[in-house]
Amino acid sequence: MNIILNGQPFELPDDATVASLIHLRQQSGHLQTPAYAVERNKEVVFRPDHPTTPLAPNDKIEIVVMVGGG
Repeated sequence: MNIILNGQPFELPDDATVASLIHLRQQSGHLQTPAYAVERNKEVVFRPDHPTTPLAPNDKIEIVVMVGGG
């Protein structure tokens, strides 16, 4: 299936969940911090819901990484 991830087309298996997407991004090195938030179709997906939140074709996913500094 195809989704939009951070504004770009992205292909996933048909049975993908938010948790499986996060796992793929971590394995590929694109998500290297535990400080992130996920939005699906403009709604926040809370971490306890990642494993049970299925993704559907054309979903718009934003993964926002928190950056600290001083």
